[in-house]
Amino acid sequence: MKLSKILFIACALMIAAPAPADAQFNKWKEKAKEKIKKGKEKIEQATGITGLPGLPNDKGPSQRDGVGRSVGDNVTNDATSGSSYKKNDVKEVSSWRESSAMPDEYSLNTPEGLGMVHAATFGSAFTDLRGVYHEPKETSSTIHLVIDDDKPSFSDFYDGVAYVTYYNGKSVSFYINERGEKLFDSNVHESDDAKMPRFYKGRVLEIPGFRENNPNVMIRDKQGNVVKEFNTAFASPYFVNGIAAIGLDNGFGKGKSVKFIDTNGNYILDNLTINIPASSNVSLDNVLEVAAREEKEGLTAFPAWDSAAQTILWGFRNAAGNVVIKPKYQAITDFSDGMAKFYADGKWGFIDKSGREVIPASFSIMPSDFDSGMARVLTVNDDAYLIDKSGKKVRGPISIHAKDGNENYISPFFDGHAIIGYGFEGMHGHYCLVDRFFNKKAWFRPGIPMFWSTPVGVLDGKLYIKEGPGRNWWMLDPNTCDLLMDALSEPFVNGYSRYDGQSGHGFVDENFNYVIKFEENEF
Repeated sequence: MKLSKILFIACALMIAAPAPADAQFNKWKEKAKEKIKKGKEKIEQATGITGLPGLPNDKGPSQRDGVGRSVGDNVTNDATSGSSYKKNDVKEVSSWRESSAMPDEYSLNTPEGLGMVHAATFGSAFTDLRGVYHEPKETSSTIHLVIDDDKPSFSDFYDGVAYVTYYNGKSVSFYINERGEKLFDSNVHESDDAKMPRFYKGRVLEIPGFRENNPNVMIRDKQGNVVKEFNTAFASPYFVNGIAAIGLDNGFGKGKSVKFIDTNGNYILDNLTINIPASSNVSLDNVLEVAAREEKEGLTAFPAWDSAAQTILWGFRNAAGNVVIKPKYQAITDFSDGMAKFYADGKWGFIDKSGREVIPASFSIMPSDFDSGMARVLTVNDDAYLIDKSGKKVRGPISIHAKDGNENYISPFFDGHAIIGYGFEGMHGHYCLVDRFFNKKAWFRPGIPMFWSTPVGVLDGKLYIKEGPGRNWWMLDPNTCDLLMDALSEPFVNGYSRYDGQSGHGFVDENFNYVIKFEENEF
């Protein structure tokens, strides 16, 4: 065995942590200790050096009691948080990094071997890496935006602009730029971030409430000028790829229509106009909320009125507006890896880009999207399988109740990777990052179990995992599962993350420093 590999194994196994009071696990730990001893002896024999740099001496303290930190990391302890931080001496920032170096593959081939690695290397979980909860830091560059409320609602930045709203005896809404400067007041008062206005290439679609003096839908520019006004109060929340939907009342007894517009207010995609008869009880608001969809893999989902079914059905169009897959489904998702989910008769299935139903509607619980040729499906008994594009099961069943080092969790695939969890009696979950061939790439221990519903995925090159319902997000390195940030209110969008926590509210940068912080007016 090469010296570098021996050194890697020994370093990974030297970072000791308290093991549960479990007889089998204690046996694994004793075996791990023996492996450490033999590994160290081999290194010393090969090099003629004792007390190698980077390896703790038997008489000295261990490197740390957390998840396996890479040897050589320049880390200091922050007394205020109880966490390990990398210090940047140049800028006024602080961030933390917890490494998840992978043990040798041989040790991971069996549940017993994996248990030995856990006993030797798994220390404090992500949730235990801090004495108190991490909070953003203010710097000399932090912008303090004073408002008449202590907890505003606000959107992410889109096209360099964010929307802010709060209520303090009356509704107040406005837009700000990335310097925290107010651009102009908004007539929209919406606290649901999924429906807040978003700028797109210098235009924003505003849907004022009925209580406003002028409830008409408007398109405005970044100076607040009205580009176009429509004689209606119904529209989709914002532009999606430069397209929005407008709802029009055709008059008494003539029903309603949904038309598509561009950012200048011109009507487009006339062939896709939806005419809903007056006799229908279909909600115009519900249609408009989802009418403008993202283009994925060259196709965009669109709704259409089906006179035979007397309801809205869904199909796919291309960028020119030509129908590629005729609308015949009650619901569809966007394409991913050449496949899209469809909903029919109470079940989910998959179609390909030709519209062929490759996998019939047979899943009661909505599956994940396809990625790397695989999708995760769940049974009504709460087990999981991975299937391929023919519907064949390629892995599973995976039970959330599995113990003894067996798989008890698997995430959907994302960017060619997935997360697999392993169950151990009396222990919190231990997880590995695997590639599409199920080779283990990195490990981590979040400290709380992950469930089928746990949001997991990659955005802008970072891996995000949500701690739990109503809790914060972890941001990890997608290649190593190094913990980069652990207290985010939201994943980063266009360079910023919205933060809504104990210390305040505002936008933070990737160093977890406040860029803009909202502060309540003291007068």
